[in-house]
Amino acid sequence: TKNDDVAKHVSQMKKDRNCLQRALAKVFSGIPEWHTAVSKLENEIHEMLVDERDVIKVFITFETEEIQRKVLFALAKSTPDEHYCFRKELCLKVEEPAEPSAVRWDNLNENSCHIVLSLILPFVITVGSIIAATSFVKYIREVANSSYAAVVVSLLNVTFPQAAKFLTKFEVHGYEGGKQTSLYVKISAFRLMNTVVVLFLNTPFTSTITSGDGSILNSVSAIFVSELVTINLIQILDVVGNFKRHYSAPRAATQETMNTLLSGSEVIIAERYTNMTKILILALLYSSIYPAALFICSFALFLNFYIDRFSLMRSWRPPPKIDSTISQINRRYVLPLSVGAMAVVSSYCWAHFQFDNLCPTDEVDQNYFGEWVIPSETSSIDTDIMYHEINETTQFYKFCQQNMFRAGYLRIPALPSYQPDGLEWMSNDQERLTLIFGWISLAMLVSIMIVCLKLFIMKLTKTYKPRGGIDDEKKSFSSLRTPAYIPSVESSTIPYPLVACPVSDISEELFGWRSLCHSYDHYDLTLDARRIMGREESGTSTADSAFSTFSHWPPPV
Repeated sequence: TKNDDVAKHVSQMKKDRNCLQRALAKVFSGIPEWHTAVSKLENEIHEMLVDERDVIKVFITFETEEIQRKVLFALAKSTPDEHYCFRKELCLKVEEPAEPSAVRWDNLNENSCHIVLSLILPFVITVGSIIAATSFVKYIREVANSSYAAVVVSLLNVTFPQAAKFLTKFEVHGYEGGKQTSLYVKISAFRLMNTVVVLFLNTPFTSTITSGDGSILNSVSAIFVSELVTINLIQILDVVGNFKRHYSAPRAATQETMNTLLSGSEVIIAERYTNMTKILILALLYSSIYPAALFICSFALFLNFYIDRFSLMRSWRPPPKIDSTISQINRRYVLPLSVGAMAVVSSYCWAHFQFDNLCPTDEVDQNYFGEWVIPSETSSIDTDIMYHEINETTQFYKFCQQNMFRAGYLRIPALPSYQPDGLEWMSNDQERLTLIFGWISLAMLVSIMIVCLKLFIMKLTKTYKPRGGIDDEKKSFSSLRTPAYIPSVESSTIPYPLVACPVSDISEELFGWRSLCHSYDHYDLTLDARRIMGREESGTSTADSAFSTFSHWPPPV
């Protein structure tokens, strides 16, 4: 046969290679290696097509929204009525699905155990990345200054979303919303630790409000400047996307390859949300000691809005229509808890002021009486030398630990009564303000946590609740030209989905996309399966039964 002739020809090519060609073939694959890879893939496909699979999910599109709501009201319950169960024994789990473009069809048949296991390794790698990034930023702050550290923080914030995207490829998610939520959690944890928490961990307590290079004030300011310049500049330049559009696309060998290169850069919705929240949380947590951060934050968000709008219209490809899971997490949990954290952190900042670990004392040590020479730290010129006289009228100070986070007596809220006896550092006005601020911050945090917990419980025990009214009951699915739930698989090398069911009986209006180069049969995976299984007489029927089925019953005219 033809395949046998090709195999003999490939085998002869491998025999005719000399030593150098065989060595190069280990690195650079040739025709024999590609033929072996294709044969291996065909054998794997053959085994997958022979296996029998049960039905996992059924997607139903109703003709009108009114009918859909009636069905969901009756079936989308934690304990549906018995007469709705199949043969009064099997009760189906009915829920409103995501949009057709957000369904990840190749992950729908995975069991719960495999889904959980697929999340463990990316989680461990993310935690390791956070620890490594924190250590690296700390090293840069020690050997350089806060400006260099801020640039490193911004570059890490730009590069990690791509690493998180790669890690998420190994996870199992039935819907694009779940994938984006997983990305949101990874990127948020990394950016918050890298941008916000690392400042607190790596800055000495007495350098919090100083004017030196290692202070939190200078570090926050440097991070804001870096976020305004570095990240936005990288996004506007879009070096990879411009290279694909202006260099690689005109030199593409096929029209499909050129269309793929011209499709634009992929936008990660989770990354855009975390880009906003990290700037906002950074400003909120340090607003009590650096109020200007709120104004810089507003300008940064304003600039990000216009740059994102430019990228959305000019360089990004259209994202899939995902659900509102990320926006709900951000709106219901992240932002409220950030405000609560701001209140608590601000109360501690007011309690820690002056951040110098010094308390006034009446004890006078006469050994320090006299004139003292205090040289300047920045110059060796004699004119920069200061002279200070200490006598019995001079105020003496002693060491006292003002940092409640490290003193061993951390309490929530921060109250003046928690000062150690004999080591009080707060003034009377500061004590009154700290007392009021501490109890208010605790009340805010507890109230926000109760509301968030209530929303989370409602999310776990939710029942179907329609959103909005039916504007026009005469509107139907057939009249809106809306894409249907057609099983398909995305490919990074093909600009259009690969359809995982026979397309011969599907109307073109139901696809939601149209190729200018090929018909829908070109993207039909069942036809490829028939060609692979065609070596056996019974291959055709086996190939058809291994894929999903799609049925459409249009209403009578």
